[in-house]
Amino acid sequence: GGPGVPTGGPLGTGPLTVDFGGGTLRPSPTVDTVVHNPISVDHTLRLFAGADTTKLTLTAPITFSDFAGTIAVEGAGHTATISGSISGTGLSSVMAKAGAGELVLTGAAPNALGGGISVNEGLLVLAKGGMDNATTGLLQVGSIAQSATVRLDAPEQLGALAAVAINNGRFDLNGFSETAGLFTYDPGAIL
Repeated sequence: GGPGVPTGGPLGTGPLTVDFGGGTLRPSPTVDTVVHNPISVDHTLRLFAGADTTKLTLTAPITFSDFAGTIAVEGAGHTATISGSISGTGLSSVMAKAGAGELVLTGAAPNALGGGISVNEGLLVLAKGGMDNATTGLLQVGSIAQSATVRLDAPEQLGALAAVAINNGRFDLNGFSETAGLFTYDPGAIL
């Protein structure tokens, strides 16, 4: 199968490949869509969660064919959940979260993102099972041009030596504990 347009039916049992030009998974606007296929991404995976009442869930591993890749949840008010692991090539792989929508990282499988996660826009919710499973590298929240938010929905999502840099955004502990090697923030950042 390819990264086509799911309409509530299966995408087959094989892996999905998103080439360098990027691709978009668009679920049915009337039913929640769950994709169980492993996904290989060359550059950008766009997730559009359809209507505000439907959800898109990816349960299998996502692998970037390079050391860095982007996952974009397009459309404010839309939510996509990834419960499989996310990895790239090399020990210092990096994932960027783009788009105004909400991306939720859940599941017990740890991400292999030693280079970290850069949240450029929208909301990233960290709810991985176990400790230190979201990333062991840098968690960068926001940029000079964009505001972003990271919210914990489970404790201890970052590796003990991970760094958190809040540039133009918010890091919401949401009542949970988090240990990191270094926290830095710019004026106007919200902890």
